Order: sequence, then C-alpha cells, then structure tokens
Amino acid sequence: MLGFAEYGSPDGNVLVYCHSYPGSRLEAAALSAHAVQAHVRVLSLDRPGYGRSTFQEDPFFLDWPRDLIAVTENLGIERFAVMGVSGGAPYALACAQQMPERLIACGIVSGIGPLGLGVSGMSRQNRLVLFLALCANWLLTPLRGLTARPFRDERHARKAVTKAIQHMAQPDRDALLAHDFIVLLAASAQETYPPGGARSRL
Repeated sequence: MLGFAEYGSPDGNVLVYCHSYPGSRLEAAALSAHAVQAHVRVLSLDRPGYGRSTFQEDPFFLDWPRDLIAVTENLGIERFAVMGVSGGAPYALACAQQMPERLIACGIVSGIGPLGLGVSGMSRQNRLVLFLALCANWLLTPLRGLTARPFRDERHARKAVTKAIQHMAQPDRDALLAHDFIVLLAASAQETYPPGGARSRL
C-alpha cells in the first residue's frame, strides 16, 4: 500500500515530490500555494515504511520508479516531472535513470554530492550517519530507533524541528521561520515513524 497526498492545482502539470528524511507526503504542503499559482499538481508519496505506506523488506532505489508508475497509471497520469529533496534525491535520480520517457524534468534540491568532495559545513549528525553508512551500516538500524524518540508526539516533534532549524545555514533558517513551516515540518517528520514502527528507511 502506498500513501500519498495531492496539493496545488488539480488539473495542472504534475510534479511528483520525493520527500526528505525525516519526512513524509505531508512535507509537500509547503509548495501548495505556489503550486496553485504556477498551475502545478503536486503528487507527494510516502516511501515504503513511512506514514501510510507499507514497510518493504530490503528495498532498493530502483524499486521506486516501479511504484511511481503504478500510482501515476492508476491516476491516469502519463508524463510528469519529479523532484527529490535531500534524502529524496536518490529516488528522483532513480526515476530519471529508469523511466526517462515518462519524465518532463528531474530536479534535485539539497541532494548530497560525491563524498570525495568533502563534508565541510555538514552537521555533525549528518557526518556521523554517513560514516556509519560507509563503515558500520549495521549500526544504522538501532540509530534510527533512537532518532524516532524526539518525534513520538506533536509537542516533542515541534521541539526537535525547532532545534534542527537552529543548526541550518542562516538563509535556510530565515526562510523556514519566515513562512512558519515548523508545524508543517513537525507533522511531516512524525509520519516518518508510524505507530508501532520506527522501521522507515533512510
């Protein structure tokens, strides 16, 4: 089962939004007002194990395009653009690689670059996750369990998001605070860890 939400203009050009980590289908609500103005229909899906989507054992990036094809065909959508934000970037790139004939465009926002270029300016938490992924990936599962704790309810989720924003670059921090996105991002992050789960993937 795949959970999804739609925002923007119902009869506009379709943009499939690949959410970040932590995140969910609710994250794309930040685009809603601008999508209406631009006549864009935003389709935002929960990846397997997030929000309302069923957990999948041993998922692979290249499984994601097949999921998108199933959903868009069910909705009668032939061609669309795709955008991956942060942790959603590899999923958008998988779509560009696997089904270019269906894509109008592919965009990446805040996607990670080659690690050989260095990690200068990256948060300590992100550097730790990357180190574990490369050198001790068996530790990532218990680590995900720990990262779920701050998002166990709405109050704690807002507190965690507010704290995370304080570590962002000044322009990003100012933009998020100016548009009052803390509540939206907290709700989206909570969906990363569905009740009884914390089984979502990076």
